[in-house]
Amino acid sequence: MLRSNALEVIAAYQGNSLQQLQLRERYLQFLALNENAMFRECVAGHLTGSALVFDPATDQVLLTHHRKSGRWLQFGGHCDANDPTLAYVAQREAVEESGLQDLKVLNDPVDLDEHELGPNFSCAPTHLDVRFLALASSSQVPTTSEESHDVRWFPAAAPEITDASLRRLIEVSRQIAGGR
Repeated sequence: MLRSNALEVIAAYQGNSLQQLQLRERYLQFLALNENAMFRECVAGHLTGSALVFDPATDQVLLTHHRKSGRWLQFGGHCDANDPTLAYVAQREAVEESGLQDLKVLNDPVDLDEHELGPNFSCAPTHLDVRFLALASSSQVPTTSEESHDVRWFPAAAPEITDASLRRLIEVSRQIAGGR
């Protein structure tokens, strides 16, 4: 069921640039070539699901300072065998890593990001991340999981967010959230 959902969701993804459309095709080819592409056991890499959490006004973004990467990132991670959809993966990971119980992940991805992991990771080096938008009240107090050094709310235009991929995700998500 998860693999079918991934194929359906990725095939329907429209992207907002030629690069995003090329990534969509790369993801679909990867799924076609790797039966276990959804899981960390796939040595060629694997799909992951992540969620960028905003307050409803999209003025505040909740980020995690990831322990292994040493960077501020959105919440996300690996698919489990019993996960029904990629949006569910993103929601589960966001709840586990932020401690927020009241958050809603929108069903359609907002961005794709293929990246190589650093030497601190023990799984396959390539993640093909399917990124979703989530909404939660910034009045909720997040908690820090064992995967993070810190979790906190930032102004969405925070200058300390220098990672280009994360900046792109924030910008695209704010545009989509504003058009809801």
